[in-house]
Amino acid sequence: MLYTYLVKKNLVSLETILDALTIGPAQVLHLDCLVQEGILANLCIFDLEEQFEIEEKDLKSKSANTPFLGAKCYGRILANIINGEYINLEEK
Repeated sequence: MLYTYLVKKNLVSLETILDALTIGPAQVLHLDCLVQEGILANLCIFDLEEQFEIEEKDLKSKSANTPFLGAKCYGRILANIINGEYINLEEK
């Protein structure tokens, strides 16, 4: 939603959002956030052009009480690499 409502409307840059959600928290928690050879990767792979609608079946909470149901968003996450292990979210 941050991409859809802030970046696509040119209110905040994509770089600012990514930094706030990745590097910033990693630095606060004193976690290594470098991408370099020889270190297990922790990455997110996403398609910024893919549009999707937030549906109740996608929620992980037991409650479906959210004003975001039906919202049309851009930027679907396709996969994650966690500690070097590729996790394809398209298959889940």
